[in-house]
Amino acid sequence: MDSSSPPDRVPPRTVAKWARGIFVPLFAILLFFAYSFRVMPMTGNFPQDGTLPNWVAVVAALITAAGVAVLTSLLVANIGRLRAVLRPRTGKVLTALVLAAIMPVAFFDWMPVVPGAMVVMMLTDYYEGWVLWLAGLLALMILTYPISALAISGIRAKRTRFAVFALIWWTAYFGQLLAFGFRNSGL
Repeated sequence: MDSSSPPDRVPPRTVAKWARGIFVPLFAILLFFAYSFRVMPMTGNFPQDGTLPNWVAVVAALITAAGVAVLTSLLVANIGRLRAVLRPRTGKVLTALVLAAIMPVAFFDWMPVVPGAMVVMMLTDYYEGWVLWLAGLLALMILTYPISALAISGIRAKRTRFAVFALIWWTAYFGQLLAFGFRNSGL
């Protein structure tokens, strides 16, 4: 192997082992955070603003820790190959665009707000603000490109890759829920 070629890939079992090693302490930290700041008694059918029910806090900590652990282990596994991983390819760019379009950036009650749907709704309503949402979507695409590049370059099996992208989506949703708690729209 010459010095200009990227190092070999890390075996998938090693990456999975690293993900488990990152997941366990991160889950404990997020669970501690959730129970220290987000879990409060419910009043009526919905929790108070900024709080979460017990089971939602546990699920949010579980999924957020899993998503961050997978992404971190993929980054560590590909750290020597970052130039090859981040090299633009059609699949990586399209995946980043789709991920940016469906990535939850906020939530309205329990419903996620996704930029792609907002752009489509504003285009059909002839609202001038769609340009700002489109610019935000493109900025989010720049942020999601490294994530999609890591997942595409680091994971060979297509089903596993799809599962990781689904986990990334849920990580964004539950991570926001864990960070900000439930917000009631008042409707």
